[in-house]
Amino acid sequence: MDGQIRIVEERRDWIKKITDRGGTVDEWHDQGSGLTDAPRIPWYRRLLGDKDIFWIMPWRDLGKYNNKEMEDIQKIFPEAGIKKGL
Repeated sequence: MDGQIRIVEERRDWIKKITDRGGTVDEWHDQGSGLTDAPRIPWYRRLLGDKDIFWIMPWRDLGKYNNKEMEDIQKIFPEAGIKKGL
């Protein structure tokens, strides 16, 4: 379970970093969307306070992200779409 706690903490840290840099992180809300086959995080991570992320849009400050950071974001949020430009 320690590994799952670390994942949840890492995701929280990245959400803060992205929003602090002017980006947007949108949670997944499927009520009324018609999208029922969305990738989801495991239920036990939700119990730890993690959230399904739908979109991450760091594009406002894309120049503040290096290639490794962009790869890390995609790896850490596999369920999310990443918008890299306008």
